[in-house]
Amino acid sequence: MKGFLMMEFLIASTLSISMCVTIVMLSSHAHSFLGRSALKIKVLHLADIELKEILLFLEEDFDSVEISSTTSIVEGLNTHVGIASIDNFTKKAEVSVEGYYHGSLISAHLSSVVTDIRESEGQSSCRPVQDPSLWERPRVSFFDLGSIVSDIYPTDVDVVGHLAYFSSNSSRASDPDLFIFDIENPSHVVEVSHLNTGPGASALRIAGNHAYVSNTSINAQLQIIDISDRRYPEMTSSFKLLGTYGSSTPLGTALFYKSGKIVLGTSKSDIGELHYIDVMDFHDPIYLDSVELGHGVNDIFAFKDKVYVASAHKDELKVFDVGVSGTLQETNSYNDPGATGNGKRLSLFLDTLYFGKTKTFNHYEFFSFPTSSTSLFPLWKYSMPTSIQGLSVYGNLAFVGLHQLTDSFLVLNVASSSLMRLNDMLVDLPAPLLDFDCDRDMFVVISEGSSVITFITHQ
Repeated sequence: MKGFLMMEFLIASTLSISMCVTIVMLSSHAHSFLGRSALKIKVLHLADIELKEILLFLEEDFDSVEISSTTSIVEGLNTHVGIASIDNFTKKAEVSVEGYYHGSLISAHLSSVVTDIRESEGQSSCRPVQDPSLWERPRVSFFDLGSIVSDIYPTDVDVVGHLAYFSSNSSRASDPDLFIFDIENPSHVVEVSHLNTGPGASALRIAGNHAYVSNTSINAQLQIIDISDRRYPEMTSSFKLLGTYGSSTPLGTALFYKSGKIVLGTSKSDIGELHYIDVMDFHDPIYLDSVELGHGVNDIFAFKDKVYVASAHKDELKVFDVGVSGTLQETNSYNDPGATGNGKRLSLFLDTLYFGKTKTFNHYEFFSFPTSSTSLFPLWKYSMPTSIQGLSVYGNLAFVGLHQLTDSFLVLNVASSSLMRLNDMLVDLPAPLLDFDCDRDMFVVISEGSSVITFITHQ
């Protein structure tokens, strides 16, 4: 009996000790859990506060927040803040906060993207995928717009989402010259609407609910069209360039929209070839300035306070500043020594300007320039087989359209010192390439004097 009682006592004691140990362990784990949780909450809270402050600064003044990466101690925690530009109009903010609890790392990482809405309005929505292998053998298809409407010969194209806007210049003034097509299904393009703006359109840009059209008329080189209802575009206003016209009358050749302003280029004329127009009031544009170049304008690119112009002038690339005075003040120019080709196409990505020319014997057709430099000196020059008619650079990839029927579309790696070609498939067109535009990964190519458009995207 005594032995039995002793065994019960030993069992009870063992259970009591086990329970005590368990309680102590649970208490320790609970304390550790609460401590880790409190630190985790603190880390997340601090990361959230830091990110919100950065986003507020970016939204209030996008350009004042420089690209940076800093590490500091905030409230006893290691805090890393990074701001990087994704493209001309988009920045990514990242915050990492970390601390230690009894040797264990507790961390949080938050990020967000901010777009400069004002600066990006009317700009290209081309955002091609950056995986080079996907562009080795791009997918190519064709569609004849002439099967839907007659006498359409696109002179320019602007692609926004699943809609493609075309300017056209028919031989008959009574024919439409602005077209909107739904291209969501490239094998079954659908006309949304069209409009006759006058004698013929040479170029266009879409910004918000308006189309800005460069016209081949001396009575209205710029026209503004309300496209808020894409099915029923309506003329809002027409604007004739001011000045005394002589034997060389200005016809619209190129235009660029930037932050409520239009930079309009014309053929060689008596009143100058580069014009700056305020279009904040769609019904009443205001003439700001004009510049005599001596030759016609082929392409324009505007970003922040700078306007870049490609022309047939001996200085085939010119740079103007519009920031201080609100007028076109020439600050720089470039002429390839000994070359004869004309400036033709422009593209800008972050702090690098890309410049394409017409074919020049024993010289170069493709250039890049740092925009931060006070002088225009090429980072590199690259020879092309013929003239550059289309150009878009995003990230490390350059998409180049050549003025020829065969092998007309090149994808180049501009991060490589040799500008390595990525696509090994020849892209042939129904007529020599005239120009192209892109939305995300889809390129829409127009050809010279042809109603057939070409769709190009990655495999």
